Amino acid sequence: MMSLLLESGANIDVREGTSGKTPLHLAVECHNCRAVQFLLRNGAYVDAQMYNGCTPLHLAVGRKDAAIAAILSHSGADTLLRNMENETAQDLADGNDDLLALLPFDDLKISGKPVVCSE
Repeated sequence: MMSLLLESGANIDVREGTSGKTPLHLAVECHNCRAVQFLLRNGAYVDAQMYNGCTPLHLAVGRKDAAIAAILSHSGADTLLRNMENETAQDLADGNDDLLALLPFDDLKISGKPVVCSE
């Protein structure tokens, strides 16, 4: 169904009017890994912010969904974006070692991707 909508010219980052959620936010809320992967593969903005500043990563971490948090993190999600409550995804993961292990702790990024050193 999503493929058909995109082929018909639907905006992959369209916002819901009340909260500003995008299809990616909704897929995260539904814990739907396949939909999250599909949307990201087709150009969904990984750091889209709702009107309250929450990104899909904020939602995944807040729901303790490590699988989706990993997908978003590997897709270049910015772990340091703040919502209106001044919280980052890292702040929301505090105390959850499984989630914290998924989030890079350096803030050096180029085009939204973490910069890593290789030997």
